[in-house]
Amino acid sequence: MPRSKQHHSTEPATKKDIRLAVDELAAATQKGFTEVNERFTKMDERFTEIDGRFTEIDGRFTEIEAKIDTMKEEIIHEFKALAENIHQDVAGANHDEISLIKDQQLPDHEARIQTLEKHVGVLVGPRH
Repeated sequence: MPRSKQHHSTEPATKKDIRLAVDELAAATQKGFTEVNERFTKMDERFTEIDGRFTEIDGRFTEIEAKIDTMKEEIIHEFKALAENIHQDVAGANHDEISLIKDQQLPDHEARIQTLEKHVGVLVGPRH
């Protein structure tokens, strides 16, 4: 009776049967370890790829932060220049307005005030 890989008879196993069973078990165990090892290798490759992506993204963020800092400084500079221009324009306009008021001749101004005072019946200020 020829023996198969698995011994199911009631006869006692021979040394050869035991050696075959041990060899099969060792091969299956080795195959399992090889598969696990391959999976770990693939996981390591994936982690290496992911680490590379994170490094690339970190580089992009660093570039973006530098651009934002540069833009911030440019905006602050432009704002200060604009504020100074507005300040000078307002100061100049204010000076021009004061000069116009001083230069304006209002000969009837005093007469108008006196007319109003008489109409209301109130005299304000000293008279010459």
